[in-house]
Amino acid sequence: MLRKPNALFLRILLPLAAALLVAVGPRTARALTEYSGDVFAEDTYISGDGASRNLLQSGVNLSIKPAIKKHLDARLNLRLDYTNADGKWLWNVSPIGNLSVDLRAEDYSLNLRHARTITVTTAAELVENDTYRVAATIFPEYWPRITTSYSRREQRLENSDGSTSDLYSLFADYDYRHLNLRGGYNHQKRSSAGSASIVTDTFLIGGGVNLEVLTGAVVTGEFDLSRYDSEAQVGPDTASTNYATRLGLDVRRSQWYGFTGNFTRDQTDSDSDNLGDISTVSQYFDLTGTLYPFYGMRLWTTIGNRSFDDFEGNRDIDYLTVGGAWNRHVTDEIRFNLTGTHIRESGTDQGKNTRDAVGLTTIFDVIPNALLRLGLNITRNDVPSFVSAKGYDASGPLITRSEFDDRPAGFTFLDTDNNDVYTKNSGLGDWSEPVHIEPPPDQRFLINRTVQANLRPTSRVNIALFYSFSGSSSRLDLLKVETQTVNGSLSYQANRRTSYSLTGNFSDSKTSSSRYAVTAGINYRFRRGHRINLTYGRRTGAGAGSDLFTSSLRLVLRKRSSLETVYSVSELFENDRDHSFRVRYRHGF
Repeated sequence: MLRKPNALFLRILLPLAAALLVAVGPRTARALTEYSGDVFAEDTYISGDGASRNLLQSGVNLSIKPAIKKHLDARLNLRLDYTNADGKWLWNVSPIGNLSVDLRAEDYSLNLRHARTITVTTAAELVENDTYRVAATIFPEYWPRITTSYSRREQRLENSDGSTSDLYSLFADYDYRHLNLRGGYNHQKRSSAGSASIVTDTFLIGGGVNLEVLTGAVVTGEFDLSRYDSEAQVGPDTASTNYATRLGLDVRRSQWYGFTGNFTRDQTDSDSDNLGDISTVSQYFDLTGTLYPFYGMRLWTTIGNRSFDDFEGNRDIDYLTVGGAWNRHVTDEIRFNLTGTHIRESGTDQGKNTRDAVGLTTIFDVIPNALLRLGLNITRNDVPSFVSAKGYDASGPLITRSEFDDRPAGFTFLDTDNNDVYTKNSGLGDWSEPVHIEPPPDQRFLINRTVQANLRPTSRVNIALFYSFSGSSSRLDLLKVETQTVNGSLSYQANRRTSYSLTGNFSDSKTSSSRYAVTAGINYRFRRGHRINLTYGRRTGAGAGSDLFTSSLRLVLRKRSSLETVYSVSELFENDRDHSFRVRYRHGF
C-alpha cells in the first residue's frame, strides 16, 4: 500500500531548492549558518472493529538557516524517515519525507513545500497523504502585488485508490491612493476512487474606494464580478456569474451624533444543464441616525428596505428600527447594560409585523474572589394569525361563492383568500358588499435567562458555573422553562505538582431527549519535568452512551530528550473495546 512519491516533482523541487540556497548563500549578513533539529521514533498500535494495526515511524528532522545576503531571509527544512507497517519496511518518500524552503526579500517571497505523512485511523486503517506546493509573491513598491501558487494533494487509503486534488491560483491587487483594484483566477481538479473527476474555474475582478469627502465623513464603495464554472465527467455542468455592489457612508462630525448609510445589491445568474437559466437578485438599503446624549447612552433609529428572491418569488419588505442602549457603572463593583429595540416590518406578502426585544446584563463583583453575571432577554414577536371559518355558513375561494346563490337571505360566506365576508340580501343570488376582516396577530414571547458565576474560594480552587433556561408562550411568563443547559468546571491545584479537574454539561428540552457529558482528570508533574495525565469521560444522548479513558506519561530523560506514551480505550466497560497505544521518543539538537 505504501509507495514512492511523484519522482518528477522531486527531481524539479530538490535542485531548485539547492540552487536557491546557493544563490543567496555567500556574502553574508550573518557569520555562521544555524542548525537545529531532532531525531525521533514513534510506534502506534490500534485495534478496533475486529482489526488491529501497528505503525512504526522513525527519522530525523533538520532545520538549516544559512548565512545569506543582507535583506534576505531563508530557511531549509528536511526530514529523513522510514516506516514499518506490519513488518514491511519502506523508506518514506525516498528518502525526503518533508522538505520546505522559504526565501524572502524586500519585494518578493518564494515558498516550496513537500510533505508526506502516514497515519493510522481508529478503525486500524493506514492513510497516506502527500502534499506538494510552490508559491511565489511579488510585492514591489508602487506596483501591483501578485501572488501565484500551485499545490497537489494525494490521499491514499488502504482499501481504495484514494483521492487527488490539484489547485492553481493567481491573484493580484493594487492600491492607488483611495482606490483598490483586484483580480484573481483559480483552477481546481478533484478526483476520488470510484467517482468521476470535477474541474472548477473561478474568475474574480473587482475594485473598491475609501474616501474621506469631509472631515468626519467617509464614503466607501466596492464592486465585484465573479464567474464560476464547474465541469464534471458524469453529471450536469454548472456556471454562475455574480455581480455585487456595496456602498457605504459614515458621518461622525460631532461626539453627540452620527449617521450611517449602506446599500448592497447582489445578482447571481446561474446556468445548469438540469435546471436551466436562473437569476436571483437581493438588494438592501438602510439609513441610521445615532445620538449620544451623555456618557454610556446610545439611541438610534434605522429605516430601510430589503428585497430578495426566494421560493415564493420576489419579496419586498420595509422596516423601521428604534433602539437604545445604556451601559452604566452603578458602583465600581456593580455594572449593568440595558438594551431595547422595536422593529416594525411591512410587506405586500407578509403584511405588518412588529418585534420588541429587551436585554439586561448585570455584573456583580461585590464578593472577594467571586464574579456573578445575570442576563435576561425578552423578545416579543407578532405571529400572523388566520380567520377561523367557524361561525360562517360557508367558506372557500371567491370563485366558489356562486354555488350558494340559492341560499336564503342572511346566509354568510367567507372568502378565505382575502378574508372578506359576504351576506345574502335575498334568495335571488344578490350578495352584499364585502366586509374585510383583519385578524389580530398572535403575540409570542421568548424569554431567555442566564446565570454565570466564577468563584475562587481559595488560591488553589477555581469554580465556573453557567446556567441557561428559556421558554416561549403567548403571554409573558418569566418562570416557564422549555429548554435548559448547565455547564460547570472545577479545578483544584493540590500542590505545585498535582492538579485535578472536573467538567460537565447537561441539556434538557421538551422536544428532545436529555444529554450530559462528564470528564474528570488528574495531572501530576514529577521532578525534572516528568508528567502524567489521566482523564475519563462519559457522555449520553439519544438513548445511547459512550465513554473514553486516556492516560499519558512524559519522561524527560536528559537535556532535549523525552519519552512520551499515550494510551486510550473507548467503551471501557463494554466487550467491544477499542484500544490505542502510542510511544514516542525525541531527542533535539
